[in-house]
Amino acid sequence: MFAMRTAPRPSRTKSIAGATGSVAALSALHLGVDAVSGSISALMPAIADRFQLGATEVGALVGTFSASSLLMQPLAGRMADRIGARRLAITGAIVSSALLGLVGIAGHVSLLVAALVVGGFGSAAFHPAAAVVARRVMPHRAQFAVGLFAAGGTVGLAAGPLLVLLIAAHAGAALTPAVMVPGIAFAIVLWRVVPPDPPTTSPKSHRVTHELLRGDVGRLAVAATLVATAVTTFSAGIPLWLTQQMGYGNDAAVIGSTLAVFQLAAAGGGLAAGYAVRRMSPARLSAATLLAATVPLSLVLALTPGGVAFFVATAAAGALTTAAIPQLIVAAQDRAPHAVAAATGILIGLSMGVAGIAFIAIGALGDAAGLRVGLMTGFAAVIPAAALAHRVLRDDPTSSRITGLAAALGCGCVRPAIVLAASVDEAPTCTCEGLDACCLVHPLYFESEALA
Repeated sequence: MFAMRTAPRPSRTKSIAGATGSVAALSALHLGVDAVSGSISALMPAIADRFQLGATEVGALVGTFSASSLLMQPLAGRMADRIGARRLAITGAIVSSALLGLVGIAGHVSLLVAALVVGGFGSAAFHPAAAVVARRVMPHRAQFAVGLFAAGGTVGLAAGPLLVLLIAAHAGAALTPAVMVPGIAFAIVLWRVVPPDPPTTSPKSHRVTHELLRGDVGRLAVAATLVATAVTTFSAGIPLWLTQQMGYGNDAAVIGSTLAVFQLAAAGGGLAAGYAVRRMSPARLSAATLLAATVPLSLVLALTPGGVAFFVATAAAGALTTAAIPQLIVAAQDRAPHAVAAATGILIGLSMGVAGIAFIAIGALGDAAGLRVGLMTGFAAVIPAAALAHRVLRDDPTSSRITGLAAALGCGCVRPAIVLAASVDEAPTCTCEGLDACCLVHPLYFESEALA
């Protein structure tokens, strides 16, 4: 009834290569979109001077953008589940890139606020929808696909400030909207490359997000929020540590270098975890990397800034702290087969938004008990995150993973006709009737010869 194929056929190899190329293109689009978002922080000093804004007003602008781009992602995910992830991802990328790219030349505060709000909504629409598309085009390597997609955004956030300041320095502030070009260009290309959305089967209940938060997706979101709290503590707290405790100036090169190393290593950590998950279960991998992250996070505060050991510890902290994020996102998608984008929005956007709010408390603790105590408290969030992630990921019933994979593949049936897997730790293979990609999912290339 079944034959085992030990080597992929040329058509399968071509299909896998095409899927990898599509995910790489999505990652490039993510880089372009987040480069524009990342450029906003670099433009804020010039915006404050232009409109004579104080720290409170600047904080309100940053908060407005964060709310529209992060906290709105669960709602945007619900829209993607209803109207199609590909359609919303491309639209969101164009809207976000175009409007946020105009922030540097906005002539009035009202126009600035409008660009931040609507552009933020575009960013909120793009992220969960595009993450779903990345998994859908490469279902046999879901963690790697999501990790590669996430890596593009991390690099974009690091490159955006450098790019916009380079444009402003050499071509003038009037040409800073050029930062929008990569995002729009890649979005147009992706519209032609990425396959159309499958028929949507998302329920119309308005309580879907609430129901997701009450189940495993909610517990995964708590774990993701704890991870994001540690990441935010590093990104926002280490510059304060370097200036207030170590005596560096506000424009010291070591600040930018430290953040760049951390972000680039974070991108590499997600990719490496995508490979490692083939050798280790997501539960063990997530718990191990998060617990291991406590060592380099602590060393960063003990080593001399700017030295080789300091940057090695910074890179290890970035890679280990964020390696679990793709595993958490994929697990949430598996547990919400008919609300995949909504679950993704919760894991990506809501967790980061809540972590930003949590950092307010960490900052207050730093003022009261010392900055080192505040930073170590924020870093320690990875410990309960490891315990919670291991507990939820360990309870991974085969039926849930099968249904989730079928939804990610765009499978038309709720219950796959035949499922082939070596064990629950391997990716199951859906063989729904009419789904050409089904039998090439499993690494050993099992193929059904009798579906009737």
